[in-house]
Amino acid sequence: MIKPHDKRLRVLSNEHPLNKGSRVTDEVILFFFDIQSLEIKQYLHPTDFNEIGKNELEDKLRIFKDAEKAFIKILDTNYNEIKFKDYPNYPDTLFNSTVERYSFSINEDIEFITDKTTIYGKRDSNRRMEALPDFIFVNKNGGSVELVKLRKQI
Repeated sequence: MIKPHDKRLRVLSNEHPLNKGSRVTDEVILFFFDIQSLEIKQYLHPTDFNEIGKNELEDKLRIFKDAEKAFIKILDTNYNEIKFKDYPNYPDTLFNSTVERYSFSINEDIEFITDKTTIYGKRDSNRRMEALPDFIFVNKNGGSVELVKLRKQI
């Protein structure tokens, strides 16, 4: 029988802190993000600027669900039972919309570390190019999903 907070208790009981002097509770990650979308369009015919239908990037719930699946797939944590291995092939993702390519990044100066990978976020209040967060890139052509790292690895 699964009890309330079972996974949280297993994490707190079974894991060790990564940083000396910290507690496991200091290193548990819960995602509470606000979605901010940026859309850049490229028209194939310079004289035809007709947009039919709704802008897919205005649907924050759909973007949120897609981002959640993307991060869970890439981070591949030990405690997530649902891994979204078939991402982006789910009915509620942007993959099934008019969007051809899209990406997700974290606009905070934090990093997420799992046994399999690390995702770096970056916040640069001056919006300079030195801020190079990792991002998850999704491309309809071939259904590829990849973690792209722009900063040099130390």
